[in-house]
Amino acid sequence: MAKVQSRGRVALAMIGTLLLCLRFEVLRLTVLPAITAVLGVMSAREVHRMAGRLGVQFSRSIAMALTGGIVIMGVVDHELYGNLLPVVLTGAMMLVFVVQMRLYGIPGAFSGVASNMLTLLYVAVPLSLALQVLQYDRLFLFFSLVMIWASDSGAYFVGRKFGRTSLAPTLSPKKTVEGLFGGVAVCCLVALGFKLAVPAAAFSYPLSHVLFLAALIGIAAPAGDLAESVLKRDCGVKDSGHSLGGHGGVLDRIDSMFFCMPVCYGYLRFFVWPFLES
Repeated sequence: MAKVQSRGRVALAMIGTLLLCLRFEVLRLTVLPAITAVLGVMSAREVHRMAGRLGVQFSRSIAMALTGGIVIMGVVDHELYGNLLPVVLTGAMMLVFVVQMRLYGIPGAFSGVASNMLTLLYVAVPLSLALQVLQYDRLFLFFSLVMIWASDSGAYFVGRKFGRTSLAPTLSPKKTVEGLFGGVAVCCLVALGFKLAVPAAAFSYPLSHVLFLAALIGIAAPAGDLAESVLKRDCGVKDSGHSLGGHGGVLDRIDSMFFCMPVCYGYLRFFVWPFLES
């Protein structure tokens, strides 16, 4: 219960911050990207900490710097972003190899390089995609965060009352199949309410698309949570860090976003932007 309450407080804080930034343009262009970059850098630090428990060696400074840079890259135009991202990731890989060879040598090079690149793909790119979504449609990003919150809350309360079948007993014993379906159902209900409440001119996506996206986020959010659980179980830790005191680390609070933001960006990239550019 405490975990869900803390996740709920963080989700509400994120939504409140986003609403404030949506209201004032200068905040949207400066504060929100800065906050996102800080979250990314703190998350990269926590990945480094967990990997260190397994004896993996890679440069924390390089991982944090590359993560911050890739996250901030999300503020550029989406066409330029699509062209830059493969080049930046390839350049980052080359830099990681050079640093690994100079600082740590041959022992552990495979795991060190892999862990560094995992940090970029797992943390930096999804947060960067969140800023891409923000560049195109601020309300769509708000919708996405509301869906993540709805999935998390729905899965918890439905699973607590009706859950019988464990979803992933070795990773998260309290997660249930019933909770998963409950989270998806709550997402769809909240999405329907969102669509009906928001003027069509401000949120013009078809209802069928909105419900389909809600269902996808309802699945992607717990998958993102379980993905972090895989890393934590492998490292033998309960929380990714202690950045938030008794509420664990930053990763523990935003892990669902890492799987949901690619879903939201993918929808815009393949179903919205091509029609705008044609």
